[in-house]
Amino acid sequence: MVPPRKMRIVAVGMGRLESLYVEAIPTFQQIAEIPIVASRYGDAIRAIHEIGLDAIDVVVAAGLNGSYLRSHLKVPVVLISVTGNDLFETLGTARRISPAFALLTREQTPIELTQFSEAFALGFPCRSYRTKQDAEEHILELISQGIRVVIGSGSVTELTEKHGISGVFLYSKASIRAAFESAIAIASATYFEGQKRERLDGILRHLREGIVAINLNGSVESINPAMCSILKVDYPTAVGHSLAELAPHLSSRIISSEEMGEAESIVAFGAKTYVVHRTPILEHGVATGVLMTFQESNTLQRLDRSLRSQRHAKTLVARYRLADLRGESTPMEKVKALATRYARSEATILILGESGTGKELLAQGIHNAGQRRGCPFVPVNCGAFPESLLESELFGYEEGAFTGASRGGKVGLFEAAHRGTLFLDEVGDIPLQLQTRLLRVLQEKEVVRLGATDPTAVDVRVITATNKNLKEAVETGAFRRDLFYRINVLQVAIPPLRERDEDIWLLAVSILRQILANSSAGFAEEILQPWRELLQKYSWPGNVRELHNIVQRIAWHYSDSSGETQAEFSPQDIAPELCADAGMNRADWTLKGMGLQQERDLINRVLNNCGGDKEETCRYLGISRSTLRRRMQL
Repeated sequence: MVPPRKMRIVAVGMGRLESLYVEAIPTFQQIAEIPIVASRYGDAIRAIHEIGLDAIDVVVAAGLNGSYLRSHLKVPVVLISVTGNDLFETLGTARRISPAFALLTREQTPIELTQFSEAFALGFPCRSYRTKQDAEEHILELISQGIRVVIGSGSVTELTEKHGISGVFLYSKASIRAAFESAIAIASATYFEGQKRERLDGILRHLREGIVAINLNGSVESINPAMCSILKVDYPTAVGHSLAELAPHLSSRIISSEEMGEAESIVAFGAKTYVVHRTPILEHGVATGVLMTFQESNTLQRLDRSLRSQRHAKTLVARYRLADLRGESTPMEKVKALATRYARSEATILILGESGTGKELLAQGIHNAGQRRGCPFVPVNCGAFPESLLESELFGYEEGAFTGASRGGKVGLFEAAHRGTLFLDEVGDIPLQLQTRLLRVLQEKEVVRLGATDPTAVDVRVITATNKNLKEAVETGAFRRDLFYRINVLQVAIPPLRERDEDIWLLAVSILRQILANSSAGFAEEILQPWRELLQKYSWPGNVRELHNIVQRIAWHYSDSSGETQAEFSPQDIAPELCADAGMNRADWTLKGMGLQQERDLINRVLNNCGGDKEETCRYLGISRSTLRRRMQL
């Protein structure tokens, strides 16, 4: 593809090279303008700047002059290469002048020539140089060895004439044509690449999100107007500047080009908050920069509300796995072993356990360990809906099925869970009338929406859970016997926390580590140590849910940003239920009894680890300087 305008190629060279340029230029005059700069080195640089770098696509030059221009110009520089014909023609010319000839090329002798010399036993010296001084030293040495002719570039032939021997110019019209063709190809590719960039920039300009790309040096390579508006910088002048300079209020970790992994951060600019997503820019598998998008949090919140309002099976995902079920006691090991085995089955499972023992967590773990893990997990609390609403939630309805029915009808949870798992929590609270419909769905594997006559086939695994004694409910007539036997194919009973007291400490430490953003186990144990005896003695009627609440309460008192820590409060103030269950009263719990020495020991260890830096110690412990000072004075 040919660009719609002529390419601007500047040919740099003097003497014989200039003559070859003049002969070759007419061949390309239809697609390129090729002015000649008859000068070298610094003079050539000045002449090129007078033309204007913005008006030049590519520069063509040879030898040392070309290398010099390449290192001093920001436009592409094509070096003229020696062709096979050049070599053979110049060898013939040199041999006719004198049998004592040599070849002196820049940097490296062409391998083809070395192979040719060896194959035909020509035996002429082949040398290479890097600088003009280096070339002159080679020529003097060759003269001392009896060489009368040297083949090389314009710089080499000038040196041979200076020292009284013949020089044969290495390049030909074919070399120049090849160089011009390469230059035009590079100019065309650069042009079309620039067109693509302009088109991409046009797209970026219309995006609402702020977008900025930085290179490995932290400089802005591309930025859209939305990002300039966020940073309050001028759009035309932002490119090429350091992002750290344009946005000094941004965290250095966010804008660092060395942080190459994908990451998300939250930053504030004035009254607005943005979610920043970082993505590495890869070229041939190598990171060359970072692309960042800034999305206003209010926009994401609106989108989140919109998505939540649309019940779609793909959004119904189980977050937990069996590995998330904490506990190393014998009863819990049996629960995990049964769950792992039952996950391989398609039979209905009944999970028994008191409120707060983690029945839904276990159900999600079973789902994710089974063959349906890539499909929807649909939970529903049967005790949270009135009978009429629960029926429409489970089975769905057709348009016009009842007054107030949504236009177009509604998909029920059984249909939403197709090919996945439906988790019926508190199944013992389902009214008797609905129990009959539920039994039919489990038996026939099809559901009939309210107001419909045709059944819809569903492929659903059902996991149920309850904290009630269903056998007693069956005997009293509150629960259908046939439904009980239908859901009670496989059974897992989660023991209450009071029956596995060896798990209490493990769970408490794990919960605190999560609350403190995955801090070390040792740090969490230090905080909870004064509470250990109380935690172990409590009966935990609310099970793991109650344990989580109390540990969260302890953590909040420990790292309250107001500067008051648990030392200002007694356990009676923080967790009265623990003290009451242990038979303690307020008088039994002084500051000293709360493990004041343990707290002071912890502060001293953290202070030592931070090298005596009190600011760093306060950040690590989550307390203020005034609180640290008071604790150290006690």
